[in-house]
Amino acid sequence: MSETTEIAQSQPLRGLSAVEHAHVARGQTISQSARQFAQVLLGNQAIRDLTGYACFVAIAITFVVWGAARLEVGHQEARAAMAVREPLGPVGQSFGGLDPAIYPGAVALSKLWGVIEDDGLGMEAIRWPEAILAMIFGIVLAIRSENIAGKRASLWVSLCWFASLAVIHRSGEIGIDITGGFGLLLALDRAIARQGRLDSLCGLFASIAFLCAGLPPVIIITAASIALLRSSAGLGLSYLGFVIATVAGWSAWALSEISAEAWAAAIALPVSFRTASNITLVTLALCLPTVVFLPALLGRNARESWAPRRIAYVQGWLTVAAMCLFVGTILPQFARTTLLPVVAGCAVGAGHAWAAVLARRGSESSSFELTWMKIATGALAVFAFLSVPALAYVSLTIPYYRPVSILGIAIASAAAIAYASGLVSRDMRRIALSFVLICISIKLAHTAIYVPEWNYRRGQGPWGRAVGQWVPEGWPIYTLHGWPADFAFATGHNFRQLTHPRFLPDPAKTPDQRPSFILLHPADFEHWPKTAPPIVKVFEFHDHSGQRVSKVLARTGPEKPAWQKLIYGNTVAR
Repeated sequence: MSETTEIAQSQPLRGLSAVEHAHVARGQTISQSARQFAQVLLGNQAIRDLTGYACFVAIAITFVVWGAARLEVGHQEARAAMAVREPLGPVGQSFGGLDPAIYPGAVALSKLWGVIEDDGLGMEAIRWPEAILAMIFGIVLAIRSENIAGKRASLWVSLCWFASLAVIHRSGEIGIDITGGFGLLLALDRAIARQGRLDSLCGLFASIAFLCAGLPPVIIITAASIALLRSSAGLGLSYLGFVIATVAGWSAWALSEISAEAWAAAIALPVSFRTASNITLVTLALCLPTVVFLPALLGRNARESWAPRRIAYVQGWLTVAAMCLFVGTILPQFARTTLLPVVAGCAVGAGHAWAAVLARRGSESSSFELTWMKIATGALAVFAFLSVPALAYVSLTIPYYRPVSILGIAIASAAAIAYASGLVSRDMRRIALSFVLICISIKLAHTAIYVPEWNYRRGQGPWGRAVGQWVPEGWPIYTLHGWPADFAFATGHNFRQLTHPRFLPDPAKTPDQRPSFILLHPADFEHWPKTAPPIVKVFEFHDHSGQRVSKVLARTGPEKPAWQKLIYGNTVAR
């Protein structure tokens, strides 16, 4: 305690009674004791480490674990989800046939998770592995940043990664493939840490990426090494050996089980998909809210106190992100593959920018990086504050969302107040708090409002489950036409598409005499051919208006089968 403070405390405050003065003195003593206790805690390395771990766990739980499996499987990712219920092979299967665009890595991971699920291979077997892989890569980024720049940079990089819209959303509907991009991200992070040189561990990660997504990740890893070194000198023999051995082993497995045409299609399909022309804007939007802070790194004093290793690491990620954004723009076939590296590069750059600004708070307050961080956070705070009327409208019109809307209003208002007070007092810690609150409000709006609305209005889950409940568990559903893949997955049953009604299995010609279920359009049911096995209607399903029949579920077999014997008396194969 300084001498000035002791003199100030020893002198009575004018205008206050003795009792009031005693209360003020007691409050000052408690405040000083709390500050001294905090200094003692922060001076203990073990407690500082424990605090850092607790903060990381809180960030991961808030942005990844909370609501990890609520989003219904969309149409673009449903074919891969359907392959999870089929036997594992060199390529996936959907609707009873081969799907060469699906590789075995992602299928095996979901099958492994399905072992611990009580409900079998459902939506959780798709969403939870993606969430866990996102957390693992966040741990990798945090450890790498801590070794390079300290614990503050580690926490900020992990926050920027977990709070990105791409990691929060994790939906294949807009090109986000965490499972397919996990090996790619690990290989890129190691390559950047090694200044572009690819070793055997990079080869292992590239092999994992190939088994999950095909050749595009391997091509991007190789291109990133060339971009970092500006030559092909980084392609080590161990890296090439790993990749070539993996591709050769998978090819031998595939050629032993499928035709050469299917193998060639599996090689070519991942590099032939085309995405929308606005993929650049979509990619940058998925990098929000972290991408707006990257210009702060252009400041003259932004990197003057950084170690050369830290500069090389951040510049490496920004170089790879820029290269991936360029490649995904001019070659739409690689847009899905290059999305996650762009998100990771923005997270690393923004995280280190925040760590550097907070480390230099109080000095050179007029520098470009500090000014830009204030402007960018201010734009986000204004956006959060403008969302208050929308949340108020939602709370008044939809009672189901009233609690979460009130909570969102409180968080958005607190973010705006924290930013305003930080701007007035020139305290970057309050501005940083405003950014954290904005990230929490985005996560809250996504998990508690967007996901339920999307599931209700766009998701096929309720429609699929309405059909699936009429079919015994483990029994396939036959069809003559192609139904939406997300609808088929939501039924919880394997789909088998027939080329003609006469190929529908007839229970009179099977040993177990088990009925076969078939999902038809109403016209197909009315004009069922006499040459096919006879069917009876199980249930008819109406469209959204409730006036027109859109689907008819029928089955073969007698009018009243012995269901108990058929379901429980026989061994049912999935």
